[in-house]
Amino acid sequence: MSGLVLPFRRIIPIAAGGSGAVSARAAMTAMSGVYILGQSGVEIPLTGTVAETALATIPVPAGAMGPNGRLRITALWNYTNSANNKTLRVRFGGIGGTIYHSTVLTTTANFRAIIDIANRNATNSQVGAPNGLNSVGSTTGALVTGAIDTTLAQDIVITGTLASAGEAINLESYLVELFAAAGT
Repeated sequence: MSGLVLPFRRIIPIAAGGSGAVSARAAMTAMSGVYILGQSGVEIPLTGTVAETALATIPVPAGAMGPNGRLRITALWNYTNSANNKTLRVRFGGIGGTIYHSTVLTTTANFRAIIDIANRNATNSQVGAPNGLNSVGSTTGALVTGAIDTTLAQDIVITGTLASAGEAINLESYLVELFAAAGT
């Protein structure tokens, strides 16, 4: 993360900090870090449309992931409990980007997902768990892969789609974390 200035990063004095660095900036570059890119506990409602609609857009700064960085997105939704479909998605690369999570729900009322997106030792190659695998477990689904250029600024977009405009999806909370790997 050399030369990268993130608005949410606080540089603190580190006397070598076990990193062998001679300055706080060099120590931060040598160490891994976890950064919060976005979070909210304010309800974001969706109703009145059947189009896929962005509920939250969280920017990922250019170069922040490096070749071995990882994003973790945690989202909590509430929605109308009915037989109609409600589609919950998380995309990387904007509203038309790669879908790393997509779940279609009907006769339930709440859903929580944890989505990981990892660069694969390259800034333009990502991997994530299969759709439907929202936490820990096993599945026969294929891994989700992407080719988003993370040397450029990209967006995480959390969306909802209703089958009936008279129903509702509420994004109740979300947290987007960046895990930056040492030396990236």
